[in-house]
Amino acid sequence: MPKKGVSADEKRQRLQDMFHEKKDFFQLKEVEKIASKEKGIVLQSVQEVLQSLIDDGLVEKDKVGTSVYFWSFPSNALQKRQNRLDQVTTDLQQAKRTREALEEKVAELRGGREESAKRVQLLQALSEKESQRNELMAKLAQYAENDPEAIRALEEGAEQAKECANRWTDNVFATLKWCADKFQRSQSELRDAFSIPESFDYV
Repeated sequence: MPKKGVSADEKRQRLQDMFHEKKDFFQLKEVEKIASKEKGIVLQSVQEVLQSLIDDGLVEKDKVGTSVYFWSFPSNALQKRQNRLDQVTTDLQQAKRTREALEEKVAELRGGREESAKRVQLLQALSEKESQRNELMAKLAQYAENDPEAIRALEEGAEQAKECANRWTDNVFATLKWCADKFQRSQSELRDAFSIPESFDYV
């Protein structure tokens, strides 16, 4: 049976682990040599993998004189993931505020009518997102700064929080459409009424 090749994600993780284990600064030739020898990454693909980590902000690059150096320390990686989580958390809070404004306006437009199924769904969705966020923040407090497993868990948590924010954004857009159809208003008018900026979009 032929040997299974190493996936792109696995190469990225191995190369990042190399920087975190060495805790030093390297030139490209050094990175290629260590990555191919110690991490089993094909020499010809090391530069491409390295560039992908740089593009994602997981590896730093700087020119000193005529030489270019690369590095990535565990504490830096953790801080970047923390910043990413903070941004997603901010987006979630913004989505919550938008939802509250929508709820108030829908209640005003509906007057004394019975509560709609759409509103019930939105409330349930919000409750789920808030619970997920609270769980994520509780786990974050337990993460050790230089624990690779904790760092990976934090990254996964940030990605899940991002997905939650995007699902909530879906709910906001769905509510806008429902209000437009129900009350014969354009979505542009409703955006103005609910103070939803044009920049409001998916994370």
